[in-house]
Amino acid sequence: TGAAELPPELAADVREELNVKELEFVRDLENVVVRVVRPRPDLLGPRLGREFPIVLAALRSGEFAVQADGSVEAAGHRLTPDEVQVYALSAAVIGALVIAKIVVILGKTRAGTRFDTRASLGLGALYKTLLYAAATFLALFAERL
Repeated sequence: TGAAELPPELAADVREELNVKELEFVRDLENVVVRVVRPRPDLLGPRLGREFPIVLAALRSGEFAVQADGSVEAAGHRLTPDEVQVYALSAAVIGALVIAKIVVILGKTRAGTRFDTRASLGLGALYKTLLYAAATFLALFAERL
């Protein structure tokens, strides 16, 4: 949906290049992007003094709002674009990195290599698939808590 926002021929080209059936345009990126704010302690420390650790804790816990002008509101303070760096990371990329980390870790453990040399290729692949799926489910479930 939303393909009307592009000329039809361009929307068709994009769908073909991405190998998708439908394009969906979103106006609010909050559901697909994770924002990370990195403060500049060299600037904020002297300005905020004792309040800096409180602002830092708010930024680390995601308790901030990015304003249209690029400034950030956190713990009752307005931080200018010069005092912070705002990054937008794709939630899908973060999920893929979490899953990749799980695969690497399991590949180095006894549980992940249990059937590598003793069993048939099919049984080993099935075991790893089930193990990785269970570990990924647990990691993603724990992330939601």
